[in-house]
Amino acid sequence: MLALLIFYAVYVQSVGELKTFYYWMGGGAAVGVIVGVLLASCVKVGAAILAAWGGFALGIILNAAIMFHFEYSWVFWTTNGVCMAVCALLTFKLFDHIMIFTTSILGSYLLVRGVSCYLGHYYNEFTIINMLKSGLID
Repeated sequence: MLALLIFYAVYVQSVGELKTFYYWMGGGAAVGVIVGVLLASCVKVGAAILAAWGGFALGIILNAAIMFHFEYSWVFWTTNGVCMAVCALLTFKLFDHIMIFTTSILGSYLLVRGVSCYLGHYYNEFTIINMLKSGLID
């Protein structure tokens, strides 16, 4: 996201130079590969950064649901910052437990979905909604 913002900030000013575009695109790709390799080698840090992004999304939901009543920009940023920090710290601290829980939930769901492809009678969620709307099931 940071590379994207820098890319647009620099490239918007020099629209006529196509060479500048390719320099920044190549530099962004190189930085992305380097950061990706570093985060893949430090899995806990990568998971904490991903959790911080999820915390930011949670902060946005909190702001849209409750905090907008205050009408201050600092409440928005404080709420999002606190949610990001809490989610990142909890993920870094409880990484092993979170990995066990999420992989078991995802694996059990995918197992049921896979069995439903062969055994049938386990409808897709969207099919169930359409059946409810048309009155085929209660």
